[in-house]
Amino acid sequence: MTTCDKCGQEIRVGEWPWCPHGTPSFIDDSLDYTDEMIAEEPVHFTSRLQRRKFMDKQGIDFRAKLERPIGAVKYVDLGHR
Repeated sequence: MTTCDKCGQEIRVGEWPWCPHGTPSFIDDSLDYTDEMIAEEPVHFTSRLQRRKFMDKQGIDFRAKLERPIGAVKYVDLGHR
């Protein structure tokens, strides 16, 4: 085992080597995201897997260049200049 120079905590194999220490976790798949450009109408997704399945079902490859944009960027006029 190793001891942290900053806080003095013992660091075991597999633990995060920087303060605060602990076991690293995997990247979280969840998200709260509405994509306005993936289809004609906005689509809400709650996970990356859900978005990937939707794209596969629609035949959309996220790595491919689109011949035409599916949607358009929407600009909101906030009224102050």
